[in-house]
Amino acid sequence: MGSGSIGGATTFQGHEMYLEAFRPDSANHEPNCLALEICVRDLPGTPTLCTLSVGWGGDGIPLTEGLDLLPAEVVFGPDALRLIDEALPRLECHFDRCLCDWEAAYPQSK
Repeated sequence: MGSGSIGGATTFQGHEMYLEAFRPDSANHEPNCLALEICVRDLPGTPTLCTLSVGWGGDGIPLTEGLDLLPAEVVFGPDALRLIDEALPRLECHFDRCLCDWEAAYPQSK
């Protein structure tokens, strides 16, 4: 779990918060991470909610389809906070389902 600034050397500057499951020793065809992400970018003077999702990372094939609950970017304010609040239960549920699918397909050695 973490957060941090992103895009310091680019025009896409902002801040992201994430919950990530990571397997550094994943095999080539297995995804190596799963993340629930919320990202706010700062267009000159206009903070904008730009990511509200669960997605897979690494070179593997995702075991479950990702979930993106942000149909369009939203200027950060009360509406964006409401969207986040309403989306969190679905994002958490999807993240948990992905973790179960990952463990079923690629059990960790005991």
